[in-house]
Amino acid sequence: MTKLGPEERRGAPQGGHEAKGPSVMKFLAVALVACTAPDDLATLHREAAALATYYRPTADELEQRLHVLVVRGPMLGEAAPGSDLANQHRRTAERAVGALRAMVGATGTPGELVRRADELAAARDRAGLARLVDVAGATLPDDVAVIAGELVLAEDWLTRAEAIRDHRTATGPGSRVGADSGR
Repeated sequence: MTKLGPEERRGAPQGGHEAKGPSVMKFLAVALVACTAPDDLATLHREAAALATYYRPTADELEQRLHVLVVRGPMLGEAAPGSDLANQHRRTAERAVGALRAMVGATGTPGELVRRADELAAARDRAGLARLVDVAGATLPDDVAVIAGELVLAEDWLTRAEAIRDHRTATGPGSRVGADSGR
């Protein structure tokens, strides 16, 4: 057996320390990257605020459509067939628009989404804030679709009821529209 000198022994593993070197280096590299990541709380908070800001004009438009229904409905006069069902759709939309408005707020007034994001960011609850953004991002589009569907049902019924009323008015007593004019 040949004896190795100090220079020749340097490259050889001693006590297994070199074998652990690469895994320690990987851990340090991952830790360094994690320390340089952007502030997730600030990013998530901005996302929550952006969702609220994005859906505010939609809430405004849905409220306006609802207001038009509330004004046009009583102008029919008498109750028409199906009015109870149309009113049910309008009331469902009204409740949902109220909930949407509470969630996203109004111009200059933060809604529940931003208030909750503020609380979670102040508590440094990254997981809670991420959940809030994920849930809001998934449910707000569905909420808007449901509200729009309810409004369409009520609007369509009202448009048909107005057409029937107008036709009855035009073909009422003494009217020549729709009357048999051929003698």
